[in-house]
Amino acid sequence: MKKLSFIVLSLLLIQLPQINVNAATLKQGTSCKKVGQILRSGKNIFICEAALNGKVLIKQQVLSENSKSLALDAQSIISKLSSLDTTRISNFINSEVYLKEQLNALEVRLSEIPILITTSKNTKVQLESDVTALPARINQSKLIMEQSKSALTLPEQNYLSLNSQLNSMSYEYDYAQRERAANLTCSVLKTFGLLGSDCGPSNPGLEMIIIRYNSLKIQVDSAKAIYNNYSSTYNAHLQQYNNLASSQLQLTSKVFEEQRKITELSQELNAKNLELKKSQSEIAILSKVKNNEAFSLDVPNKLSESINFVISESSKTWSKQLNLLFRKSSLLQYDFGLIPIIQPASSPTSTAPTPSSTSAPTSANASGVSYTAFLDKATYAPGEIATLLITGKDVSGNLVPDGTQLASSQEIITTSFSPNSYAVAPKFTDTSRGGRWTYRLIIGSAPGTYSGTFKIGNMAEQKTPYVVRNGG
Repeated sequence: MKKLSFIVLSLLLIQLPQINVNAATLKQGTSCKKVGQILRSGKNIFICEAALNGKVLIKQQVLSENSKSLALDAQSIISKLSSLDTTRISNFINSEVYLKEQLNALEVRLSEIPILITTSKNTKVQLESDVTALPARINQSKLIMEQSKSALTLPEQNYLSLNSQLNSMSYEYDYAQRERAANLTCSVLKTFGLLGSDCGPSNPGLEMIIIRYNSLKIQVDSAKAIYNNYSSTYNAHLQQYNNLASSQLQLTSKVFEEQRKITELSQELNAKNLELKKSQSEIAILSKVKNNEAFSLDVPNKLSESINFVISESSKTWSKQLNLLFRKSSLLQYDFGLIPIIQPASSPTSTAPTPSSTSAPTSANASGVSYTAFLDKATYAPGEIATLLITGKDVSGNLVPDGTQLASSQEIITTSFSPNSYAVAPKFTDTSRGGRWTYRLIIGSAPGTYSGTFKIGNMAEQKTPYVVRNGG
């Protein structure tokens, strides 16, 4: 037996090429070029395999010299395979809706941020130009204000002088008015024979006083109008000057505010780009996991059975048969390690609703039910068909069962994607399939950024942002 094991190990070692000192840095997951290539670094043996993320080096189990150690290695692998949690695969696949929704939102936001940054930059440039030009504008406004103030002096003096004269004549004017009224009353009474005595001679001086007073009052009113006009102009120029003088701090604050927006948007852009790469990577891994779903979910048990079967046979055959099984187990464990543990609260843990003591919901707006609405893509071309997906979940977070109505009545459904139109508009009697309702929209919008809405009853309105571009 020892002789046979020695021969097998010798044959294996012949396949392991010697590598340079840099090989000491080799580790599992390092990219490689040729599938099946075997490398050795110290006590570690690596083989190039096609894993979920491409061709990578997978760390291999070293075959033992004797059957007892080899059996222990095989049992260790069986234990690892038995402990693999295949629900991670199922959960990851069930998170597809959430991942795509997250990716769509990221792509929409990434299309908006550069526009917002450009707008803020243009606003900042204009504000900085205003700040630079402000001292000259303040000086010019001050000159105009002072000129208005100087021009106001003469009309003001004229008005005050005339008004003073008018005030000084007011006593004489009042006396003249009273005397004239008395004479007029006396003449009327005498004419009708109601008064026998003579009214006395008239006083021409009283009429002159009244005429002079009325003439002066006209001059005062005219002077006041001129003064008010000049005063209004001066006050307007003074207000403009004061506004400009106090606007420097405001403009400087606005410049800082726009710079803060630019900095925050730039930081968000970088962060969103990192998120986008992560989301795209997760979607890429998801597609590979879905393509290999049967392998990932079925192979652990079958592989354990195969290893158990081999070690139940004669130990003389172990070295040949276990080598391939060891490679499969290493590859499987590596792929499991690549699958992100993505299980957000909003993503389902199972595609089938979990039975509960409560009755199944009859519609998406039933008590305890929540829903989300999102489009299948973030960007469309004019005339393209978009798919609106509405996902409903019960109080436990499970997808609603098939056959659940969209709503309890047509009146409580409100939706707007104008100017786009539904191929078939949502009806309250539409029933779910796989926990979802699906509708198609014909994109009729011009290129730009939009946001459609969907709402059922008093439930939260769902906004679905999207971008229309020429060529999609």
